[in-house]
Amino acid sequence: MILPKLMRGPRTPDPVPAVPAGGPVAYVSLRHGEGPDPAARLDAGPHGLSWAGGSRTGDRLRGVLWARWTTAPGAPAVVGGVHPGRQMHAMRNLLCRVCACRVGADARGLLFLVPAVRGPVEGLLTVDPPACVPCAWRIAGPDPSAWTALRVPVPDGYGVVGGIHRPGPGGTVVAVAGRQSVMVPFGDLRAPWTVATAMVRTLRGATRTSLAREARTRSPRAGPREGSSPFG
Repeated sequence: MILPKLMRGPRTPDPVPAVPAGGPVAYVSLRHGEGPDPAARLDAGPHGLSWAGGSRTGDRLRGVLWARWTTAPGAPAVVGGVHPGRQMHAMRNLLCRVCACRVGADARGLLFLVPAVRGPVEGLLTVDPPACVPCAWRIAGPDPSAWTALRVPVPDGYGVVGGIHRPGPGGTVVAVAGRQSVMVPFGDLRAPWTVATAMVRTLRGATRTSLAREARTRSPRAGPREGSSPFG
């Protein structure tokens, strides 16, 4: 999945590549051979969508149905692609988007790395999970000036990016506005009818930092992710 840029306000943010092309495969990266689960079928009930055949781990986030995609562990990455399940797992648990460690926070909060931002950074929306300091350097590659490093004490859950659906004739489920992805806040009336492909967070209380400063005052990783991911 190539998700629809980090920006201010309720518009659909774009992801940035987890690591430069040719680098190690990041945890959230889409791998060749992964895609929508061909066996997954949507049902429409009186209160929203569900997957036919019952639920399983990772199917919902705050009441929103999550896209079911296959996994292909060990396959090469699709440049610029993001796996919906692994993005949600990393963003929900605030794991590093590259190595999937639990990112350590200091008094300023968690480290987020976003494309260079001019002007205020308060209230930015992002679909990119945080990063540990070593992986942030890997993401930035040879040009750290192209990025803005932020410490964020309160990365609030805002909503999801996904496709909105409605009941169709004969028990079918029909996508609204074709396959276009939109951003839907949690609690929105459209949320129960959305199949999500990315979680969105609001970067509240964000303060600017630099990777050079982070290297000098590096906060330790909090440790590996808790439990195993159901998404490969």
